[in-house]
Amino acid sequence: MPFMQVRTEDDAYDLGRMDFGIVPTGHTSHQVAGLLWNARPVQVTAEQIGTGDGTTVSFQTAFYPLVSSPNAPIAVRVDGTPATGVTIDHENGLVIFNNPPANGTIIACDYHYSPPSNDTTAVVLTLEEIFHASGNGTTQEFSLPTPCVHVISLHVAGVEQPTTAYSIIDGGTKLVFLSAPAAGDAIKLTYIDAVVQNGYYEVRSNGIENPYSQTNFDDDLEVAFTKLGGLFEYVNRLVGTGDGTTQVFDIGTPMIRECTRVTVGGTEVTGYSLNRVLGVITFDTAPGNAAEIRMDYNHERAHKIGNIRKWTARRFYARGSLPQDANSAQLTAQLIIVTQ
Repeated sequence: MPFMQVRTEDDAYDLGRMDFGIVPTGHTSHQVAGLLWNARPVQVTAEQIGTGDGTTVSFQTAFYPLVSSPNAPIAVRVDGTPATGVTIDHENGLVIFNNPPANGTIIACDYHYSPPSNDTTAVVLTLEEIFHASGNGTTQEFSLPTPCVHVISLHVAGVEQPTTAYSIIDGGTKLVFLSAPAAGDAIKLTYIDAVVQNGYYEVRSNGIENPYSQTNFDDDLEVAFTKLGGLFEYVNRLVGTGDGTTQVFDIGTPMIRECTRVTVGGTEVTGYSLNRVLGVITFDTAPGNAAEIRMDYNHERAHKIGNIRKWTARRFYARGSLPQDANSAQLTAQLIIVTQ
């Protein structure tokens, strides 16, 4: 699984909040930049990993797994002299000598390490609101920080709840359970409020960090901003036209939540698979030539950017853009990063 990290534009520290300041209605804020890393690598220099005793051949680095790249060399020294006859176990951070270093010698190592991760094939950005609470065995009603317009999901103790187990009342301001969550049970409501639904925040991807010069990683070079957030529904939407050979179709809208009907040439079909994150439908049999492909579905407004390989980052820019009728209040939302 990819290990994603959001960092400041200068890569100085983790980015926990993006503040756009005071934005008058009818105006757009300044843009705030950040780095979206996949397992950001860290360099360690001259770490003393052990002292020779004439017997021990294996020495452990303080951090691992180690980066395995021709552009991230690992240097091992014994009493300051470059070591020979050494094997590196990158996964476990082990430096293994063919012959044990002499008693009293100091073994030092330069290396790069990162959290365990995998390359992504795609990254999707959207906005949601997330409410956290804890059950006590008696409380059934919880006040939400902002009025809920659409529920994305509700989890209690890590288990997704059916819509029959709860309700949203009082203009979306309260979450009410049919039965009180047990004491200590974690409650997580993911939902969309008016800020998210109205698309007040926008994003674009432009710039990369590629410290080890990896291939198959190109800059998105986006200039235009794309709005994020909100739930939108389509009925009988044309998403493609068959040619008798193509089986895979890009629907054009990532982050699909529900799909209730797919038709090919006017006939409902079930022989397909749906990548909900990427918004791609794959048919078991290619739709016939000129056959219209239509769908009933809903999706979160999201933006699909390029892949992010392990040890690389994409630079992104976000801004707030408020229409004249926007609420005159503090407007907040959470940036959600979904990877495959």
